[in-house]
Amino acid sequence: MDASNDHSHTDYAAFVEGLDVPCRTVEHAPLFTVQDGIDHGVAELMGVPPEHLVKNLLLRDTHGDLYLVVALGDTRLDLKGLARALGSTRLSFAPAETMRETLGADPGCASMLGLLHNPHAQSIHLVIDEAVAGVQGDIGFAAGGNTRTVLFPAAALPTVAKALCPQDGPRVLALPAIR
Repeated sequence: MDASNDHSHTDYAAFVEGLDVPCRTVEHAPLFTVQDGIDHGVAELMGVPPEHLVKNLLLRDTHGDLYLVVALGDTRLDLKGLARALGSTRLSFAPAETMRETLGADPGCASMLGLLHNPHAQSIHLVIDEAVAGVQGDIGFAAGGNTRTVLFPAAALPTVAKALCPQDGPRVLALPAIR
């Protein structure tokens, strides 16, 4: 985690609770991938099925526009199809330096909650897979690093996402995946 992002997990939980969304924070071993969460038993620690683990990917198009994509952990995104769905140009993973500058996070630690108190939030387009929004139960997002996760009901995802990016809100769509 980049030292410039000094917000504690309490800030993230307080933000979510301030939206009248019940949440809880779970501390765990460092996670860099969804598979880490499965291998280290973190899904069980969080009390969610492994298929409810989500990933947050920072993508950049050829014009430099940034997209923070929230998808179920086992989704293999079709980046060409996603670019078409977004009306964008070719997408690729944003470089580590861009992630640090815009989200205050190292690779493997990106989180939608990184948009909180973030001066770069207005320049990042939040894209949420409708499959994530349709999860029955809790979902979680890294809270200021990769050792804490704030969990809240997936049904509250639109409320939390809209509060994080009020300028244009999140885009919820069926993400094209590689089968």
